[in-house]
Parts: sequence; C-alpha cells; structure tokens
Amino acid sequence: MAKFIGIRFRSGGKLYNFDPGDLDLRVGDLVIVETASGLVCGMVAGSRQQVSLDYLKEPLKKVLRSVTQEDLETLRKNRVLEQEIKKFCYERIESRGMQMKLVDVEYLFDRSKVIFYFTADGRVDFRDLVKDLASRVRTRIEMRQIGVRDEAKMIGGLGTCGREFCCKTFVREFDPVSIKMAKQQNLTLNPAKISGACGRLMCCLSYENAGYCRFRKGLPKIGKTIMIREGPGRVYSHNLQKDSITVQVKDGKQIEIFEPDLTRLRQGLPLEEKPAPEPSDQALPQDAADAKGMRREPLFSPRQKERPLAAPPSPPREQERQEVRKEGLLSKIKKIAGVAQGPQGTERRRRRRRRRHGNSRGKTPGSSPNGSENK
Repeated sequence: MAKFIGIRFRSGGKLYNFDPGDLDLRVGDLVIVETASGLVCGMVAGSRQQVSLDYLKEPLKKVLRSVTQEDLETLRKNRVLEQEIKKFCYERIESRGMQMKLVDVEYLFDRSKVIFYFTADGRVDFRDLVKDLASRVRTRIEMRQIGVRDEAKMIGGLGTCGREFCCKTFVREFDPVSIKMAKQQNLTLNPAKISGACGRLMCCLSYENAGYCRFRKGLPKIGKTIMIREGPGRVYSHNLQKDSITVQVKDGKQIEIFEPDLTRLRQGLPLEEKPAPEPSDQALPQDAADAKGMRREPLFSPRQKERPLAAPPSPPREQERQEVRKEGLLSKIKKIAGVAQGPQGTERRRRRRRRRHGNSRGKTPGSSPNGSENK
C-alpha cells in the first residue's frame, strides 16, 4: 500500500498526488515539492490516503519539506518580482501593438522559470516580445496561451447569483455546455442572462441538466396533443420543480397533471377515467330524522325492484339500409355470374343450351345445323 496526499498549486486548480513520507501534514499546510518544471510551493488540499501499488502508473514524488520562515520570505520576493515583470510586459505589448491580453505571471519557487499566461483570438508571433522580456528577466521564459474560461478561473470574481465563481472554488475541469441545455430548462435564450463573466455559457447550466432529461424522458413534448380525462388537449409546459405537466384543453382551460398519471403517460398508457361519485346511501338515524321532522324513504321501492328489464332497442334504420344494400349487391353478383332464381331462370338456361348444341330431334339426315344440305 502506498500513502499519498493531494496538493494544489493554484486556487481552484487541480489536485496532484504526492508521497508525504514521514511528515505530519494537515489540510492547509504549505509544502515544497519537486515537479517536472522545478521546485514549487503548494498547499495541502487532501487528507492522507492509501492506495494499492497496482493502481499507480508511476512512482509518486515525495514532499520535500514544510515551508520555513526563509521559504515564506522567498515567496514574498517572488510575488514582488511577478508584479514588476507583469507591468513591464504590459508596456511592451502596448508598444508593439500585439493582439494579445496578458492574464498573469508566475515565478517558480526557485526562480528557474517564469510563466506568462495570456489569451488571444488566434496565433500570435511573440518572438520580439520574448527578446524584450529575456533582457529583463534573465531566466527561462514560457509563454502559455489559455482560454477565456481559464482566465476567469485565475482572476476570480462574483457571478450573477452573488457567489464566487464556481470555477474558482470547486470546479476542477470544464464540462461542455450547449444552448440545448438552456432550452431544456425553459430558460430565456438571452445571451446576457445565460452567459458568465467569461462570455461563455454559464457552467451551472449543466448542473441540473441530467435531472431535466430524466424528468422529460417518455413524456409528450410541448405542443403535442394528448388525450386526458377532460378530453383532447395540447401540452403547454413542463414543470420539474412541481413534478407535473400543464395541458391546455379546447376551451382554453389549463389542467395540471401530477403523479401517478405522469408514469402512465411515460408508459404510453391512457389515463384512467375518474371514478363516479358513489351515492350516499347512509341515512340519518331514526331519532335524528324524527327530531328534524324528516321522513326517511328507502332508495328503491319494491315495485322498482320487481319491474322487468326493458326489451333491447331495435336496430337503427341505418343498419336496415345496409342489409338491403347487401341483398341487392348479392343479386347483382348472381346475375352477372349467370345464376338466376325461379323457373324463369331455368327456362333461359335451356334455351341457351339449345342454341349452342342444336335440337337433334328436329334435324334431318344430310342437313347442316344452319339448314343447308350437304353436298
């Protein structure tokens, strides 16, 4: 088992794991660690934990020491140098008219390298700027281009909600945010209201997006016509907070549907009819009825109970008309097929048979069927 602690180098930055060794470190302590870039001062942001060696891709680097009074003095001098070189860099950028914005300057703990963070719309040729900085700094220089979200994360500030930026406090990595998330949450598509200080869509749009997706899964979309108990209606809106949908019927009345009807809609099942109110067959006690001067009558009289059931209603006229049409259609089909009914049809068939084959009784020898003699 390997022990490790989480160390953060910038406010709101990522956590990096290091081996604490035998040092007794707590959250909030400043330590000196060695990275690929050099010696860096960081803050302990995670408690001591253990993990199996199989999960480690490479051995963890050890924490060198806790900060001393001399280290704190070195950090203070580095902050002063950062402000001086930042001011000088601003002046050189303005004098050269470069299309870039300087965000921050960072010195490593041992001053082996200085990093310049900047933003720009595209690629920038800063070779002349690096020459000017090298004549002043006399150390390694790294120009690192960042995005506008990283800029807001480094500078910090207050959002429209009145709290500090999420990216500055607890957001470690930026998740993709799209305008579709704002549409699913029925937000006004006004860039001034759904954009953050960085000019991009606010990161908080993605916090509740999964809940809206789960709520709308299987439900009819807005504008679709569905059948409810009151009749056909059009889906007017979805409300996640109240866990309901609003349906507008033909007369303009808006009806709100809650659970468990939403579950039936998700399953594609029709809504159950409202149960009819049961008649109240509970009568007042005899004493109370007599006191109020009321006469208690039975719900059904004996004659009503003995009355026979009514005869079933006769079929409508439209059904009789369809039967007559059906009979006429059958007769036409038989006539076309040569199937006639009654003695007249039998006589007609006999006559046809005589015409085809001739009457053998009326023929004379040597005569043809058409009456001419055979030569």
